[in-house]
Amino acid sequence: MPDALSTITEFIIEPAAPFAAGGVLFGIVWELFKRVESILNKNTKMEIAVWLMGLTAAEKVPWPNTFGVIFERIFGERHLSWKCFRTSAIISVGLSCGVQGIWYLSHPRDFPALATDVMQGLGVAESTFSRWLVVPALLAFNALSVNGVADYLSLWKTRSLLKRFDSFSRARQISLLLLDTLLSGLIGAAVLIVMLMVLQPILYKQSAFADFDEFKRFLQEMIFGGYVYGDSGPPESTFFYPAFFPSVWLWLYAGSGFLLKAAREFDIGFKWFNRRFNIEGKPLSSIGLVAAALVAILWWIVVIVSLLVH
Repeated sequence: MPDALSTITEFIIEPAAPFAAGGVLFGIVWELFKRVESILNKNTKMEIAVWLMGLTAAEKVPWPNTFGVIFERIFGERHLSWKCFRTSAIISVGLSCGVQGIWYLSHPRDFPALATDVMQGLGVAESTFSRWLVVPALLAFNALSVNGVADYLSLWKTRSLLKRFDSFSRARQISLLLLDTLLSGLIGAAVLIVMLMVLQPILYKQSAFADFDEFKRFLQEMIFGGYVYGDSGPPESTFFYPAFFPSVWLWLYAGSGFLLKAAREFDIGFKWFNRRFNIEGKPLSSIGLVAAALVAILWWIVVIVSLLVH
């Protein structure tokens, strides 16, 4: 393990791509909340503002209600509908490609090796044209086939659980959030495993898992990071973690909202934040700003820890 001085020196010399990725995540999350707010009606925005500002009617506007309205505004009231599937697929592919893009920002030198492995596996002659056409197309196809299915099922699970939040106490709501997260992971893992068992023999003419030891290695790499294409390429986790989108969105909405409410209760910068970002007029954007900061800070903590460990 390198000492701290060597780690710091290496970081200063090397491009700070992982930290830049944190800034990109911040912008994406905040923009997502702002885009969603732009399609909400005035009544829904008022209800969110009432919840955050702690007005008298706040008890009549529990946060699951407003989140449920946002959810249905984006995906529609019926899950088995073209609108829900189309929106889910677009978000799924965007998330998966975004996660893989962040991975490439952190590992810019690995793309040539990935391209070579993919070309050899598919039996395609490698060239500059095929490298920049086939590889992105394959990654997008994998994102749609794996994350498109996993995220659609995960959305259905979150939609079903949302209907039960209102009747539960705060402690049971947290339990439901934890259950939602656990089920997202199980759905994401199951779909990824099934798709690998189906697609890998078709694309690469070989079985996905030669033995149980290889399957255990796959599970470790899926959770903690690993490689789909031999020794290079985006890790399995880039296809696994996007399945957590509904759960992460739910946690960020509730967590960021309660942080703002806590800041109001303890008078910690709430008035300044309200003057600067207009919580009453733009409540979801305000929640999104806090959520984006949480995501970026968590990402930077992970980057720093990984630098110190490696």
